[in-house]
Amino acid sequence: MKRKTVSSRPISSASRGAAMVYVLLLLLAVSLIGTTLVRGAITLHRQRQHDETHAQTVRIAEAGWNRAVRALKSDPEYAGEIWKLAEDSFGPDQTAQVTIEVIRDSVPQRLHVTAEFPVGSPSLTRMTLQDTLLD
Repeated sequence: MKRKTVSSRPISSASRGAAMVYVLLLLLAVSLIGTTLVRGAITLHRQRQHDETHAQTVRIAEAGWNRAVRALKSDPEYAGEIWKLAEDSFGPDQTAQVTIEVIRDSVPQRLHVTAEFPVGSPSLTRMTLQDTLLD
């Protein structure tokens, strides 16, 4: 049986340099794609958090409105209040505040309800509901 001998030729330094450039370009492209995907994921996460906070603030404002309407039915002289909702309702370090104000010095009288959530957070969301009161 005859053995074939394979001769190895030395790889030129120009070929090695070209291969290194291709590898570096490939790594750069993969890094850019990875960075873009991570940034997109972070943006989607922040948007989802904002949407959830906004929806929760709307629900809190509506609860404050209903509280004011019930209070006005039971006490026509009700002037409003600051209603603080504890963190056990929302989660750790998340509290809400609803400011209810009955404005009687205007005709017709008005009701203002402002909800803030989460209080003390840089991502605080504020929602104000207002309408006239019918006698």
